[in-house]
Amino acid sequence: MVDLRYAISCDPYQEKDIRLRTNTKTIHLYADSVPSRAEWVKAIRRVIFKAQNMGDSVKVHPPGLYKFLTSDTANADSNTVFHNY
Repeated sequence: MVDLRYAISCDPYQEKDIRLRTNTKTIHLYADSVPSRAEWVKAIRRVIFKAQNMGDSVKVHPPGLYKFLTSDTANADSNTVFHNY
């Protein structure tokens, strides 16, 4: 059993393998085909994201967004919407 809250990465590895890394170990899985491996990697990554972000909401702050949201709003027109996150 692997606790995906502590997963570091899940990546395609070699031909049909999947490498799942946690903070304590590396696990190698084998898929039937390359397309199957791609689907497994995508599914595992989704579960990792959910496991690591269990809560009421997830905040994502792209680079530069904070500067935009905190810049001077005195000259903003009436169609500009600012959100306080």
